[in-house]
Amino acid sequence: MGGFLLVLMFVSLFASMECDVMPFTACESGNPPITVSIDPCGESTYIKDIGCIFKQGTKVKVQAPFIAPFTSGSLETIASATFRGHEIPFPDSGSNACSYIVPSCPIMEGRMNILNYNFEILKYYPTGEMDVKFMIRDRRTKKVAACAKTTVIIVESN
Repeated sequence: MGGFLLVLMFVSLFASMECDVMPFTACESGNPPITVSIDPCGESTYIKDIGCIFKQGTKVKVQAPFIAPFTSGSLETIASATFRGHEIPFPDSGSNACSYIVPSCPIMEGRMNILNYNFEILKYYPTGEMDVKFMIRDRRTKKVAACAKTTVIIVESN
């Protein structure tokens, strides 16, 4: 029971951060995060039932607490967008996920971690609606530590 209260307090603290909690779907591969928060994606940049709107050139901050389903010291990020039926990997897909996780690796089975991932919507990214998938997995076994999908809309910067 004490562990549950600690998790509840941790999630409450996380929810009070500057990011807005966004709807997401779990990946087929399993272990969704507890929440997904994206900044900037507040009332002025979110369309209900569609997703976040980002301008090209915008810096984005994603935070997602998750409970580690296994212990691992070697994790990688797998990030991609599906646009007009084509899956496009993000430039740093395959990078060391340990540099984005608090507390840092190794993650321990049953313990809470927070993914803190920052990236830029580059000017050459295509505009329009796309489904984004972000996964953290063990580099060797390919077991999924956390995975979520959400929809975003990228618009031209003016």
